[in-house]
Amino acid sequence: MVNPYEIGGSRMGALALHPTLAEFLDEVLHDDSHGVTVDEIEVPPTSPALGKPLGDLVGPGGQPLVIALRDADHGYVANPSPSTPVPVGTVLVVLGSSADVAALAGRV
Repeated sequence: MVNPYEIGGSRMGALALHPTLAEFLDEVLHDDSHGVTVDEIEVPPTSPALGKPLGDLVGPGGQPLVIALRDADHGYVANPSPSTPVPVGTVLVVLGSSADVAALAGRV
């Protein structure tokens, strides 16, 4: 169940402690005019990406950036290494241009 009071409290805390970061994340999540977006890409169970290192999946220049992985148990790995293999049930949290994010989604 979604608790609006908890969400509101977390949001207010983020704005108070890290106002620039909170504003930036709001903008890249909701406004593509900056040329960058944050998105998630679910790796399907039949993906050819399974078992491959992250570095083999991202595009030229390491774009988009994979800023986190969520595994099948909903645990997170922040700033994963390019050598990190992609396990079953992974969701990639990525930062990059819409085109780079779409290209990565097409590869997984």
